[in-house]
Amino acid sequence: MYPPREFAKNQNNINFTVDGRARVLVDGDLIINGNNFTMNENGDPANLLLIVDGNLEFNNNAKLNAIIYVTGDVEFNQNPIVVGAIASEGSITGIADSEVTFNEEVISRADFGGACISEDLEVVIDHFRIFHPSTALTCTPAQDIRVRACSNPECTTLFSEQVTVSLSPESGWLQGNTVSFVGETNELAFRSVSAGPATLGFLNSTVSAEGTPPLKCFADKGTSGKCEIVFSESGLLLNAPDHTSAEEVQVSILGVKAGETDPGQCVPAFTGEKTIEFMASYQNPLSGMRVPESAGTSLSGGSLVLDFDGSGAASFPMRYRDVGSVLLQARYDGTGDEADLIIEGQDSFIARPDRFEVVVSGNPGTPDVTNENMFREAGEGFDVEVRALNALGEMTPNFGQESPREAVRLTVEEAPGIPLVNMPQLDGALELFGSFCTTPEPGKACGQFVWPEVGTFSLLPSLISGAYLGTENVEGRLLPYVGRFIPARFEIAIDPGRFSSTPLSTNRTSCTEERSWVYTGEPFGWDMAPEVVITPKNRNGVTVQNYAGTLFQRVGVDDVGFAPFPVEDEAATGVGGTPLDLEAALAPATLLPDTSGSLIYRFATDDEFRYPKTLNARVSGYTPEPVFSLEGLIDADGVTVLDPTENLPEVFKPVADFEIRYGRVALDNGYGPENLDLVIPLRAEVFGSGGFQLHQDEICWFYDLPKDTSVDFAASTFTSGQTGVVEVADVELSLEDGRPRKTAVEDYRLRLSAPAPSGAESVQARGIYVELDTGSDWLKDFWDADNQEALVNPYAWATFGVYRGNDRIIYWREVPTN
Repeated sequence: MYPPREFAKNQNNINFTVDGRARVLVDGDLIINGNNFTMNENGDPANLLLIVDGNLEFNNNAKLNAIIYVTGDVEFNQNPIVVGAIASEGSITGIADSEVTFNEEVISRADFGGACISEDLEVVIDHFRIFHPSTALTCTPAQDIRVRACSNPECTTLFSEQVTVSLSPESGWLQGNTVSFVGETNELAFRSVSAGPATLGFLNSTVSAEGTPPLKCFADKGTSGKCEIVFSESGLLLNAPDHTSAEEVQVSILGVKAGETDPGQCVPAFTGEKTIEFMASYQNPLSGMRVPESAGTSLSGGSLVLDFDGSGAASFPMRYRDVGSVLLQARYDGTGDEADLIIEGQDSFIARPDRFEVVVSGNPGTPDVTNENMFREAGEGFDVEVRALNALGEMTPNFGQESPREAVRLTVEEAPGIPLVNMPQLDGALELFGSFCTTPEPGKACGQFVWPEVGTFSLLPSLISGAYLGTENVEGRLLPYVGRFIPARFEIAIDPGRFSSTPLSTNRTSCTEERSWVYTGEPFGWDMAPEVVITPKNRNGVTVQNYAGTLFQRVGVDDVGFAPFPVEDEAATGVGGTPLDLEAALAPATLLPDTSGSLIYRFATDDEFRYPKTLNARVSGYTPEPVFSLEGLIDADGVTVLDPTENLPEVFKPVADFEIRYGRVALDNGYGPENLDLVIPLRAEVFGSGGFQLHQDEICWFYDLPKDTSVDFAASTFTSGQTGVVEVADVELSLEDGRPRKTAVEDYRLRLSAPAPSGAESVQARGIYVELDTGSDWLKDFWDADNQEALVNPYAWATFGVYRGNDRIIYWREVPTN
């Protein structure tokens, strides 16, 4: 017993397992906290009894297989999973958003151990029972007498404390008439040397019976009796053993009488061949369809000629093809010299079924995971027949007609070679034997059952009482493979993921972290890849545990279908008014199970995306909202979402915390005197509402002078030996506010050195061609008027000794004064 407490506070992945049976009692409120808390997960709920004398609160995906009783309120939070049974004296809230699987059958198998009995409730004796034979001989004691103390009218619970009784009559009991016992005595014996009835009863007991009547008697393994044994001086002593139905057994018969010199000793009543008449009567149940036989002769109204030996003993074979308790009576009517001799005797026997057989209609009965052996959806009903059979394989009509009725339990077990994560028991019940079937037959019971899981299991029938009419247990024949059960549907939940603006390309960039933009045409990837949570459900909407990651999973990564790329952006339109497209280079996705029974479809972390750089994409910056669309989800068994026409496609838009900007590196033509270095203006630009403008955020891209600059003199009067790109000591030069850095000590601008020897550009010459390699297509643009579909590096014309001046001046040149 625990005081009020909080399980797994500030702790994760706390697991409690149950070895055998356990009872947990909490004297006060209980809060089950911590991520992924489990108690008896995958275990039999009947093995764990949780009693909370207060309120119970579930948090953070707790999982319990248990029978739970709460005196206060129960609150479900954050989707706990409970399998078994739960009862509350107060309210139960949040159960609609949780997975609670109620299995009434586990209650009958639980050991409550008095936990549900009030401390103030006194356990009493309802009545006593005496089991005895109805006849006996004066020359031998009456055997197999037992006394039982019952705590309820049905006597399903025995008194658990010692009681002492004084039996009547006071004399004749071989062990003495005072007996102390707990529950039930051992076998007692009673002798009477006088012929006639002897009445059994109680003189007193240390614990009084409070029921009415306080004493019940049962004669000859039957259902009721008179508490009376009739003693005779002579008789036939039969010994018909309890046995399996339809098995041939030997019944011994002894014809004896009280000795003339010693009436307390039995002597043979006769020897030699005698004709013995037999009669059989049903005791439990009280009627039947079959009678005992001996080599084809009915033992109910028939007779056998038996050869009694010198001790008055004989035997004969008997076969009874039904079940139950039967009283076998024998009678000898003397003839000739024995004309006045009549000797009678009887014994009862119990015949039990040989086995139980289970038949599941339509069951494929194989372990294969193929399309052909699909049986039912998880949670879908199916019909089961249970047949009580004798040793010849015949159904036994009287099974289930006893009082109290014998019945069969169906237990789910692991199928050979097929491990299961979760193995719940069946929901449903067998109807009474001999009725309620589509084609009712005595000895057969039918029922509709539901299994809430996926997979294949074995089904074992067993006798609920554990001992047929108090004799021996009956083993059922295992049905090795029931199934295959498949999910009823998939539920999907999508985490749209988040794009990253961190540059994927390391070419010519110094940025290794997120930026506020990505260029049109520049590849980008995931900060957090999207996930599609695929949860297999049964017909009741409960997650099945035996699908994801098991041999019963029949959905693969290729069965999750998305609309092909390119996909349209919902928020961005091109120059022509049509939506801009997002292109993708997708790496293989993964489909892996999680711990809750779901499958996680994850886009690959190294997926690459880009908005193609075209003239149509030359628009102002925008936040990307591309529309991803889950178009199809179906496994090899045809399992899909609840309503594909309504639930698919499922669209989502990954989150982006940055803009897509149409950018470029631009060069301007340079003009200047031939005696000074000539600056070629360089800057980063983005397109905006007013056209291209300085991209002051650009600080990542770098360049190397003169490595990344090419100079062509084909259209100039200068040669490569006269001028070139001015080198600087530093490499990987970056921009500040979108332009090269220029300070008192640093000048990272693109410059051509003053020509040496000096001179001016010819008027007819176009100038020196200067091109800057940006290193990346997304910083190129459609500069070439002759090929407007091609992205090219920025270029400019450099002219020494020629000035642009006013456009109305045709020619302007400096002239030396001397």
